[in-house]
Amino acid sequence: MKRRGVLPAFGFFGGSFDPLQKGHIALALAALRERRLGRVYLVPAARSPLKKGGTRASAQDRAAMVRAGIRGRRGLALGSWELNRPGPSYTFQTLRRLRRVFPGRRWELILGEDSWRNFRRWRRWREIAGRYPLIVGKRAGPGPTRGPAGAFFLRARLPAVSSTDVRHSLGAGRSAVRGVPGPVLEYIKRKGLYR
Repeated sequence: MKRRGVLPAFGFFGGSFDPLQKGHIALALAALRERRLGRVYLVPAARSPLKKGGTRASAQDRAAMVRAGIRGRRGLALGSWELNRPGPSYTFQTLRRLRRVFPGRRWELILGEDSWRNFRRWRRWREIAGRYPLIVGKRAGPGPTRGPAGAFFLRARLPAVSSTDVRHSLGAGRSAVRGVPGPVLEYIKRKGLYR
């Protein structure tokens, strides 16, 4: 329950979103609902330091897919803060900048299961974990087992879909309609992505 006079926190959900898929949407909405957040920002990384091969789609295309996928979904927004910055996108840097730009605004960091398992590989992960609540979404099945103590695990079980599986399906000419929101799939087809 929210305390009287305390403004809701905002969710920061970063990732490659290559492409945005239904698991991302489900995680953002679950965090919004269960944590009673004022808004969840989906923040595409310009270049993820943990993805050696980079992304298949450009930063502009990934941002457009996020916009298409969240259109009409109240409480979700695109956070474009990392898209035009040179070099790898480090979450700790973006969160530091947001604290300067929006003083007094509270942030909670939203993580999918894969990100949670790799969280100790993030640059300055201790700083992030010490400053921001970590909100973790789990797919159906056994939950995450590694990561710093003190995270809040969402009750909602998320669809077992991954962007990697979606890219493989599309590359093989198979349908990805079960894993990708309709407007995102339309954008992918229109732009000829992931062939």
